[in-house]
This record gives sequence, C-alpha cells and structure tokens, in this order.
Amino acid sequence: MKRMEYLHSNKGITLVELLVSITLLSIVIVTFLGFFSQSITFSAHTEDKLTSLNIAEDVLIEAKEDISPAIEEPRRMNNKTYYPIVDILSQSSEERSLNIARIHVKVYAEEVSNQTLYAELYGYIDCEDSACGDD
Repeated sequence: MKRMEYLHSNKGITLVELLVSITLLSIVIVTFLGFFSQSITFSAHTEDKLTSLNIAEDVLIEAKEDISPAIEEPRRMNNKTYYPIVDILSQSSEERSLNIARIHVKVYAEEVSNQTLYAELYGYIDCEDSACGDD
C-alpha cells in the first residue's frame, strides 16, 4: 500500500538519483561503444584476409593455366592493393615422375618489404605445359 502511495506522490526524484542513473547509463553506453569499435576493426581485418585468400586462389588458377611474371602484378580490390608472390618449390623424385611441381602463392596487403602476409596457398601445376624449372 505504501508503494502505491509513493508512486502517486508528487515528490519526484532527487538530484542524487538523477546523477546516479545518468552515471550508470553512461557506463553501459561506453562499454557497448567499445564493443562496437572492436567489432568493426575485426570485421575489416577479416575482410582483408578473405579478399587476400580469393586473390591467392585466382593466382593459383592462373598459374595452373600459364605461369608467367604477369600473375605477380599487384591487384586492387576494396580500395586496397594486394601483392601476390608465386614460388615454384623444388620437386621430389615422385613429383618429377608425375610431371608436376608444387607451387606456393603468398599474398601481401602492403609492399612485400613491410611483410604483412595475409594469405598463402599451396597447389600443384602440370609441368608439361609450363616451365617448372629443374631444382
């Protein structure tokens, strides 16, 4: 009964109650803002990794068709430049007998000198149609 009387009274809230509620609300809002900024940063980093991986897959497919220096040209996507590097690894005797070679594709998000590696893939290329090099 007292509770109902308190709710319908004209006393209102005190300045201290108002300051405490504003302080608590501010703490909650600041916590969520930190979470959202971290989420945006994580999302951008994930987008860079996925884009790099897609570029590495494209380069690997191009290398299987024709390995030429042109596949290492910088590629611009999502307002960023990615730098693929293709290495043909040394062949084992089994790989030589099958006429295949291992290929290593690395994609950097910045110039290679900065060493920001975002993605790397390994695959095989057919040595009958492309120059595999004798290591």
